[in-house]
Amino acid sequence: MIKLRYTIPNSFTAMSLLLGVASIITTQHGELKLAAWIIVWCGLLDVMDGVTARLLKATSNFGAEFDSMADLVAFGV
Repeated sequence: MIKLRYTIPNSFTAMSLLLGVASIITTQHGELKLAAWIIVWCGLLDVMDGVTARLLKATSNFGAEFDSMADLVAFGV
């Protein structure tokens, strides 16, 4: 059974991933200022997921890979 403490940091990562996709979509619609603000929020969520994972002692290989994928979508595009 997956422990609840692992889902909290992964929830921040999932939100960052979804916002990264939203940033791509808003960029395609020409809303560059909004896309930039969305990327700022992705950065804040990226910090929050790492901090909460360490505080809750909920680090995992899956979480690290999931975070890398979310970072690629949010910041690599």
